[in-house]
This record gives sequence, structure tokens and C-alpha cells, in this order.
Amino acid sequence: MEKNRLIPSPYLTLESIVVERNRQIVIRGLSFTLKRQEIVSIIGPNGAGKSTIFDVITGFLKPLSGRVLFRGIDITGWDPYKICRLGIARTFQIARPFVSMTTLENVVVALMFGHKRIKLQSKDRIYERAREILEMVGLGHKSRTLARCLTLSEQRRLEVARAVATDPEMLLLDEFAAGLSPKAIESAITLIERLRREGLTLLIIDHFLNVTARISDRIIALDQGEIVASGSPEEVLQNPLVAASYLGDNLTLEE
Repeated sequence: MEKNRLIPSPYLTLESIVVERNRQIVIRGLSFTLKRQEIVSIIGPNGAGKSTIFDVITGFLKPLSGRVLFRGIDITGWDPYKICRLGIARTFQIARPFVSMTTLENVVVALMFGHKRIKLQSKDRIYERAREILEMVGLGHKSRTLARCLTLSEQRRLEVARAVATDPEMLLLDEFAAGLSPKAIESAITLIERLRREGLTLLIIDHFLNVTARISDRIIALDQGEIVASGSPEEVLQNPLVAASYLGDNLTLEE
């Protein structure tokens, strides 16, 4: 990854995105931008459209109208594998490893897919790089373990490892902290901070607002497919519209 390459700002742009599902508009003219190496979190109640945005960015869903630009390139409607090879990787809310493979084999498969020149390298070097990535996400000691035997926390880490193995410039994390213990959440936060230091830009969906506030440069709050607040964690989490969409008109969010 070329960490010092100059990239035009903004790095990722969504322009007036409209998405329709089952003849209903679920994203309504949504627009926002990300800068390089930013950590931006998208929050909102269930059904707000968070995962739909990830699907649009990564090519799993084509918008009814609007554009997605990455590094100035219009990638709207591209196939997911082309978007991945351009430099955008994602994890899924429900981990999707190859359950009959070991954790190491899962990462090797991702390496072979993502790297343009990896096939020209020796088998030893490919496996060495896979082990380096597993160490990065805290799974080095589980390299020979079948993916089906991992805990929920470990499967989420394997999701991140496989995404990182495709050599992305931007990483989209979907509910990375869901179902994790407090200790595992702290480890996940440390991993996210390390990924940013490695040069990645991160877009995150998460329901743990206290965690989100700690790791994010900015927060975008959605409700019914529209942005209701955007700004620093402090600004967004104190916004009455955010409190209302999460908890009801008569409740407020705790810091």
C-alpha cells in the first residue's frame, strides 16, 4: 500500500444517493464525503439504512440514482470484486469465513484474490504474509484452527484479517463490536487505531455509542434513510434528533 501517495480530497464521495427496496425508498438523496485516513462512523436505529449504504459503496446494490466516487473515480454500480481490487474492502455483520478452512487458509485465499503480484511470489512468502496479518488482528495463535471453531470475537477478527489481506486503502466495518465482551471491545478498538496508523481510511457501523465516540473523527447519524446529524462525536450524540431516533422523544443519550 502506498501510504504517502497524494490523493485528491475528498477521498470518498456519495452524491445524492437514492435507493429503492421492494418499491419503497429506503435512502433519500444521501450525500457525504470522507477524507483520507479519517475514521467516520454511521449510527442510527435498525432500518435506518446503514448497511444499505455499505452495499451501495461496495457494489452489492446499485442505487436508483446518485453517484459513488472513490479517489475521483465513479464506481457506481461496479461489480463488488472490481471495487475490492480498486481498494475498498468490507466486513459483514454476520461473519462469513470459509468454515472448513483454517484461519491461515482463509487469509491466504484473500491474499491471492486481492494482490495483483502475490501469485508471482513464493508460497513461503504468501504464507508468511498471511501469518503477519493474523498476528496484527490477534489471531496468530489460531492459525491452524478451523474457522468454524472460532469464537464470535475471533470470527470478527478473521473477517477483518481477510479484508486487510486484499490490500485495501479503505475498510468498511459492519457492527464490529456487536456481541463482544468488554475486553474484546477494547482489543477491537486497539486494532482499529492500528489500522488507521497503517494508512487505512475507515467507515464504521456500530450501535455502541460510547465506543463510537472514542474512535471516530466524525459521526453521521441516519434515520429513515436520511442524515439527521453530522459532525464531531460530541455534537452528534448531544443532538436532540439523534436522541429521539434512538430512544424516543422523551429520552436523551448518555455520554
